[in-house]
Amino acid sequence: MGRAINKAVTIAEILKRKMPLHQITSLTSCEIVDVFEPLEEGLDIVESRRFVSCMVITLSLDGEGMDINDIGYQPPLPPEEIQPGDLNVRRQTTEQELPAPPPSKGDISAEGDMKKPPEVIRKPSPQPPRPSPSPPLPT
Repeated sequence: MGRAINKAVTIAEILKRKMPLHQITSLTSCEIVDVFEPLEEGLDIVESRRFVSCMVITLSLDGEGMDINDIGYQPPLPPEEIQPGDLNVRRQTTEQELPAPPPSKGDISAEGDMKKPPEVIRKPSPQPPRPSPSPPLPT
């Protein structure tokens, strides 16, 4: 709803490029009622009504139960446009193949010995005193 529509569309498009998905998109609007209750006695409750845009994106791998004649229907992308990405088998590197990381500048002394990095001790900063609550106003 509302501002989240952009993210929902982006996620649906990313998923459609990873696997063959059927999609149906529908747009609606929803009425939102905000109720503000007063903190003080004697005041009225205030209601605010507003309409928010809503989008429903339905994704399906097999398209079963989807109406392909729906105005919001989109068929799966052609196979050449699908890039599985994470499904690709990657070459696994063992620890033996990994090179040792180079030492940082502060870790080696002039003699070539490894030095222990200096310890940093942090003390929490004192918190400022909180102001006392103001006295109630006379009615």
